[in-house]
Amino acid sequence: MRRTPGKMILAAAMCLALPSAALASGTIECTGVEDPNVTAFVSIGRLPILAVLSAQFSADGRVWATDVNGGGEGMAEKTTAIIFGQGYADGRQTFADFTDPNVEQILVSLRLVNASDETDDAEAGLLVIPGAGIWPVVCING
Repeated sequence: MRRTPGKMILAAAMCLALPSAALASGTIECTGVEDPNVTAFVSIGRLPILAVLSAQFSADGRVWATDVNGGGEGMAEKTTAIIFGQGYADGRQTFADFTDPNVEQILVSLRLVNASDETDDAEAGLLVIPGAGIWPVVCING
């Protein structure tokens, strides 16, 4: 196989991009303002678009998660499976909707506004779970 300079440059660029992809992620962790048992954890990729890697929401004694087996033994029976349906983030706001695996209905919505300065970044907004409730949440980004 003959290697051309273009192929070698492309291969080198791909190798350099691989480690940065692992570092190019973050989290949004939210807690209910009035109820600390209301939580949201969203792992996101730091891309020009909102790329949700995983998510888990707890409220009203129930759990909604993209990985129903990730909560440990016995959690799968108590967890409603969700997938990332759609979202938007622009540094000032983050909107994310999660649907059932068949994409028939939105099961969880997260609506956040962002405030930041040179050293701190915070978000606050609403966790909306149709049929369960709406909760104000405060969040930190990691």
